[in-house]
Formats: sequence, C-alpha cells, structure tokens
Amino acid sequence: MKYITESETINNQKIRSYDDIILISIITILTIISFFTNHTLNTVHTILLIMFGSILPGYLISIILYPVRDDLERNIRLGLSFAINFPMTSIMGYILYYTKFGLDTNSILFPLSILTLILIVIAFFKRINIPKKLIINFFLKSFLK
Repeated sequence: MKYITESETINNQKIRSYDDIILISIITILTIISFFTNHTLNTVHTILLIMFGSILPGYLISIILYPVRDDLERNIRLGLSFAINFPMTSIMGYILYYTKFGLDTNSILFPLSILTLILIVIAFFKRINIPKKLIINFFLKSFLK
C-alpha cells in the first residue's frame, strides 16, 4: 500500500486547479500551429475562429476579473464571457479591416490567439495565491451540479 505524501497531494491539487487554463493553452497553441500549416482545412479554422470569437478570451478575462468561484454564478460567468468577447473581437476586426492584412479568418485568428496567450499568463499569475477550494471548476460535471 502506497501512502501519499503531502508534497504529492499539493502537486496534484495545483495541476487540477489549472485545468481550464491548461486546456485553453493547448487549444491556443494548436491554433497558432494550424495558422502556419497548410490552410486546406478551412472548416477547422472556422471552428477555431468561432471558439476564439465567441468565448475563450472572454472566459479568461472573467477569470482575471473574478478569480474566485463564488464571485459570479456559472451562468453569469458564461454570459459575461460572451459579452466581453464579442465587442473585443468586433473592435479587433474593425481595426484589421483597415490594415493591409484585411479581414478574413486567418487575419483575425492569429491576433486573437496571441491575445489569448497573453491573457493565459495573466490568469495563471492571478490564480497562484487562490486556495484550491475557491478556484472555479471547469469540467462539465461541475456545471451540472
């Protein structure tokens, strides 16, 4: 029988408490990689654009503004994520329209990915000092409770 030491428990808690930030990081890195590969998969780029254009950066901003689980209810946090992200994406698209890059899927997906990486770093540092019990649960089963 193996006994778990205190350091292993602390490490497991730290890993589990950043699960949403890690998932968004993986999706963002895959998006940046897909940006530099062959663009024959337009559907993949469109799906990634919908994710980035509708919720991911807004969710990170809601984590930065309200890092503790009890600050906002789940449905309000989800609505706030959409409400923050749509104007941000619209303003970015408006700015990109008047540059030499124009406005298409690739020209807006890359700046949104870079912005998301910056927000990931800020959200990670914001969450360092918060106890595990107060961190937001990300998985679907926690939303169904």
